[in-house]
Amino acid sequence: MRTFVLPPQCAAAGRQTLDGRSYHYLCRVRRCSVGDAFDATDGRGTPYRCTVVELRRNSCVVQVSHAPRNPVHVLPASTRITLYQALAKGRKLEQIIRQTTEAGVACIVPFSSRFCVAEVVQGQRLRSRLARWRTIAREAVQQSGRLEVPEITEPVSLEQIAAVDGTTELGLLFVQQPLAQHSLHEYLRPNPSRVAIVIGAEGGFSGDEVDYLCGQRGYQPVCLGPTVLRTETAALYALAAVQTILMEIEAWSGN
Repeated sequence: MRTFVLPPQCAAAGRQTLDGRSYHYLCRVRRCSVGDAFDATDGRGTPYRCTVVELRRNSCVVQVSHAPRNPVHVLPASTRITLYQALAKGRKLEQIIRQTTEAGVACIVPFSSRFCVAEVVQGQRLRSRLARWRTIAREAVQQSGRLEVPEITEPVSLEQIAAVDGTTELGLLFVQQPLAQHSLHEYLRPNPSRVAIVIGAEGGFSGDEVDYLCGQRGYQPVCLGPTVLRTETAALYALAAVQTILMEIEAWSGN
C-alpha cells in the first residue's frame, strides 16, 4: 500500500475512527499497530498523513494530518482523460479499470456497442458490479500511490457518448483501420485540458458507428497499428500513448 484512501466521513484533519473494511485492511491485512504512520488521500487529490493512536476490538483511531503534496504522487500530465470503454466479457473490464486507474485515467464510462458480447445488466446486478468496479479502482489507487480515485459511471449506449465540445476539447477514437488524418502527436500538440478516448469491443466498431462518432460527435480516428489488440490491451495501449505524449509536451514547455 502506497496511499490509503480514507472513507469520505473520515477525510478531515483530527482524530478519526476507522471501522469495517478500512479497519480490516489496516489492522488485519496490513497489521498496523499503535504508532504506525502511513500516507492517505481523500480520493479527490488531498494528501494526508495518518498515525494509528488506538486499537479497539473492531475499529482503530488514527490521527489525520494535512500533508504536503508529494511530487512523486502527482501525475505530470495535468490533462483530465475520460475513457469510454466498450463492455467486455468476463473479468476483462475489471482488468481495464485496474490498469487504467494506475495509468492515471480520471473517469471511466462503460458503453454498449454493436459488437459487444458482454451482457448489459440492470437493477441490483448493476449496482453490485458498479460497487465492485469502484472497489477495484480504489485498490488500484492505494497500490499506485495516486491521490485521486477515478469516477466510474453506469454503462451508457454508444449514442450517449459525449460530443466533443466546450467540456471535452479533444476526442480520440482508436480503431484498427488506418483512418487517421493526423498523427497522435499533432492531435495532442495544443495540450488540451480534457481528452476523451473511445475503445471498442473485441470486434471493434461497425462502419456506421465510426461514421457516427467521427461525423456527429466530433471524434478523431487514431490507428492502433498493424496488429490486432485485445480490448483490454487496446485501452492501456491508448491511454499510455496519450499520457506519455502529454507528459513530454509539459516537460518540453517547462524548459
